[in-house]
Amino acid sequence: MIKTVTEEIEVGKLFQRLNIDKQGTYKPPKSLKVRTVKGYKKVEGLLKTQLNPEWVVKTESGRESIFTDLHRLEVDPNFNPDSFDMGRSWKYVKNLKVGDIVYTYDAPEKITECYFNGKESKMYDMQVAETKSYWTDGFNSHNTALLGNFAINAFLQGKNVLVYTFETSKKRLLTRYYSNLIEMSKAEIIKDNTKTETELETIMNSTTGDIILKEFPANVTSSNDLLGHINDLMLYKNWKPDIIVTDYLLIMSTNDRSLSSDNSYKYYKTVTEEFRNLCKLLHVPGITATQINRAGQDDKGGSKAITTSKDISESRGIYDTADFFATINQTSKDRELEKIMIYIDKNRNGDKGQKVRMKIDYTHMRFSEV
Repeated sequence: MIKTVTEEIEVGKLFQRLNIDKQGTYKPPKSLKVRTVKGYKKVEGLLKTQLNPEWVVKTESGRESIFTDLHRLEVDPNFNPDSFDMGRSWKYVKNLKVGDIVYTYDAPEKITECYFNGKESKMYDMQVAETKSYWTDGFNSHNTALLGNFAINAFLQGKNVLVYTFETSKKRLLTRYYSNLIEMSKAEIIKDNTKTETELETIMNSTTGDIILKEFPANVTSSNDLLGHINDLMLYKNWKPDIIVTDYLLIMSTNDRSLSSDNSYKYYKTVTEEFRNLCKLLHVPGITATQINRAGQDDKGGSKAITTSKDISESRGIYDTADFFATINQTSKDRELEKIMIYIDKNRNGDKGQKVRMKIDYTHMRFSEV
């Protein structure tokens, strides 16, 4: 007899039961499913985030929940959605207004309150098969790319590009790269395989470059693991990278397992030094990312006008070790205009302080200089 066991559990308590206590991405049990608009669907990934602002959402039925500012809920398409995905309309929590209609599994409901409560906490997210959304506290929630542009541009210039991902699945990352390369949205790529293959073949024939994406688990992968993989590529495939991209630094581990992240300066400085040493050993540039702290964000969910090394999350040691350090700045107004600004905070081989203004094409995950 096949027995199905269904349990209603808070997401935070689910993570506790799975012994997930550190920030990062994790593989869920194979049996884990979550309720969606199309029935119960498999959970493909679990994510525990850094500290995020707590936004309270209340509806006319008395339903209440807490989300981060950039979490997306499904809304009625007549209420100015921020995006359209999987045939439905979505809006960032911070942009919800009183009177907006959000979808719950009971019925469409009006928002009665939506506000930042002045607190912040580590939050949770899930990557769900097929629907890309799931019910949380009765709300239909959407599970939520400059490094990719570095990788793609190097590939188009004929370089061998090696990309390591610790947070985003290789399949999901590849879809973003396809979208950037052939100027097709994710929905168009899924819908028209023939056109996708034709466009990709044209791109492949126009460059001598190569690109390899490799997925490793978060929080346990060190530079020694990367070096082992690279040695295999050189030994068995006669393939050596011209550039290495890691996504991203704060979810890498040190080679020295005895070190604790409780001393964040020493721990992440060591992680950075080991990655830098790896690149120096291979005589190739290495590009990675870190996060900003809350001091670097404005009250509306964007960054300050200019963030600097003082706004690094976790460790100043990252900045002290890097040869080149730039910050990505985007105020809430810039986000509406699809613009960002790159600020050169450190450059061992040149001047610092320059500002590079850029345009973002969110549909194709593409950055370009203004």
